[in-house]
Amino acid sequence: MRNKYKTVMMDTDELIKKIGKGGPPTDKKLLDLLKKAYKGEILCHTCIIKLDAIAPYSDFKPKISKKFLDYFCDKLEEGELSLYVYQVKNNFIMSDNYNSYYLYKAMNHESVKCIAIGNPTGDQVVAKSEPYVLQFEPIFEG
Repeated sequence: MRNKYKTVMMDTDELIKKIGKGGPPTDKKLLDLLKKAYKGEILCHTCIIKLDAIAPYSDFKPKISKKFLDYFCDKLEEGELSLYVYQVKNNFIMSDNYNSYYLYKAMNHESVKCIAIGNPTGDQVVAKSEPYVLQFEPIFEG
């Protein structure tokens, strides 16, 4: 069966300019870490981290739509949601998905699935995978 989708290459600088318009401030540390992770210079771990140990990068609070809530619940049920985090001392900083972070909190989740950039350590890390190089997820247009 032939793949009917084609992979679209994106200019990451242009994408970064679009992100944050009317939203949270740009977390330059996360962007730098992601660049290194995609190049294999830093390894990542998929892990379960206690929600109390995760802090948002800023005090931005999103307005969450019903459409996003439905999407969140579907993806959560499928196990396909992850927050990208990086460790600073005993805490983990999240700046990529404020909507999901605040929904986890509102739903009283004790721990969440994360992609930790670097090697997460401490009692707040419930479980973690073996290290791996972060892969680009293809973006399709149909």
